[in-house]
Amino acid sequence: MASRPSEERRIRCPWDRKTGEESRSKIKKGMALRSRECARRREQMPAPEMRTGLRGIAAIIEEEQGCCGLNKVLRQLVRCLSAPIILRQFNEPILEAYSWGIEQFEKAPPSVWKYKRIDMEPASATEEYDLVVVGAGIYGLAVAKTYHQVNPSARLLILDSGISAGGTWCAERLYDGLFTNNLVGMLEFSDFSMDFETFGVAPNSHVPGLVMHRYLTAYARHFGVYDRIKFRSTVASAELLKGGEWHIKYDVVFGDVAEPRQLVSKKMVLATGTTSVPTMPHIKGSEEFGGSVFHFKDLPQRGKELSEAKNIVVLGGSKSAADAVYYNATRGKRVDWVIRESGRGPAWFKHAFVSPLKLQFEKLATTRFMTFLCPSIYLDAYPTIRRLLHDTRIGRALLRGLFSIIDNDAIAAAKYNDHPETKKLIPHGSIVWTGTSVGIFNYPTDFFSLFHQGLVNVHIADITSLSSTTVNLSDGTALEAQALIYATGWRHVPTVTILPESLTPKLALAPASPDDPSIRAADAEIMHRFPELRNQPPSGPGVNRNRAIEPSYRAYRSAVPPAFLYSRNLAYCG
Repeated sequence: MASRPSEERRIRCPWDRKTGEESRSKIKKGMALRSRECARRREQMPAPEMRTGLRGIAAIIEEEQGCCGLNKVLRQLVRCLSAPIILRQFNEPILEAYSWGIEQFEKAPPSVWKYKRIDMEPASATEEYDLVVVGAGIYGLAVAKTYHQVNPSARLLILDSGISAGGTWCAERLYDGLFTNNLVGMLEFSDFSMDFETFGVAPNSHVPGLVMHRYLTAYARHFGVYDRIKFRSTVASAELLKGGEWHIKYDVVFGDVAEPRQLVSKKMVLATGTTSVPTMPHIKGSEEFGGSVFHFKDLPQRGKELSEAKNIVVLGGSKSAADAVYYNATRGKRVDWVIRESGRGPAWFKHAFVSPLKLQFEKLATTRFMTFLCPSIYLDAYPTIRRLLHDTRIGRALLRGLFSIIDNDAIAAAKYNDHPETKKLIPHGSIVWTGTSVGIFNYPTDFFSLFHQGLVNVHIADITSLSSTTVNLSDGTALEAQALIYATGWRHVPTVTILPESLTPKLALAPASPDDPSIRAADAEIMHRFPELRNQPPSGPGVNRNRAIEPSYRAYRSAVPPAFLYSRNLAYCG
């Protein structure tokens, strides 16, 4: 990528007194591109011009390194990232330029923030809405779009803590080489197709993260809900008033500056998802470690630090850990992949097409035949077939044999046994227990080839402590590292405080005690109907220990708490 301004110029040039007014004017114009007129012009722009504009971003940075260059970059990025015409050839410099531009805004002094709030209402009066959706991810956008179609005149607002739409697929969480597990056509809305002519993703291809973000942005614009999103807005609490409305308090955040706001809404939908709050382990000696320590969520912002590191440690055993390993190893870094011995072990990884028949793996779960094999109490069709398979010894033996074939096929197809390091990644239990943690080999190049090249070593051990330059494992190994990436998943806790506290038992947010008679009765019924569930796969002692102290929440997506069925002013989605 083209060289960036020196630290002295990056600090002085954008905000000095001499060029301040011109710079602020350009910033204001750049943010004003969100207007409807500019949106109309972007939609009319032909694909070649769009692609040319994107490829020219790095050149602009090189030619004009001052504030004017920065704002030209930001204006073109806003235009290109918001247009419905999708870049068919994107690369890391483009994404890095975007992240760098955002970084400059975050570093700007507080006195400049007022020029970036031109799209916000005054905070003096309490705002009133008919519906507030918390979260602008896939589910939040779908709820907002549906409500807006049914009630076009309703006062609708979407609050999101990010700086762009998409939730997990927002622009600030993208990096070069990020793809969906799903193939094109499997992660889209039925009323807004991800067609090839517009989005450029070929059939039987995984969707690039950048395209997924732009698809969701185009979806929000097409159905008229994008302009109803208020970004950088972190909801702190929602209090139920006597009249049934919600008094919502939230902060509009710019860098280190948070401006408190409040509003009142008749209805509220929580669509904050399960990838909002990262799980950060507390490891002895973390304060002494001299390298970078961060969660996988922040990987797009840590490109410079990772580029300077020679040895990188990744902690975790699921798909995000594999993504972090692939990201760094393909850039020539030596990666030590640490998977907790006290945990559940490595996750399952499969190819997008399985079996000699080359069946699309993700579609199998939606077939009637596969539902017969699932021990689920929510599937009540064809009860005789299900009873024969799950409630008889012969049926259970058939299921064990079938899943054993599926497991062995996955191991053979991925060639786990071809190298000592990849052999360590064979999961501890059958794929029937994998739940949502199964990963897909969606990488442009062969993932396991990195192990054959000696770039990746696998360690089945726990991290016991950190020192200034090493990561120390429970098996006595000391790993030299300049960066430690936690791919340790997410905290499954409510992100919004609901008041008054007396409501907690009615919100399905209260921890479910395992000693509750109704919970015990439900467990007994499930084990009676599906005896095979008693034979759970082995897991490390850390899993059982965490289960004893972590609450079990009962707020499921697309659900309304029973206590709110009559008032219909609260729902969970996503």
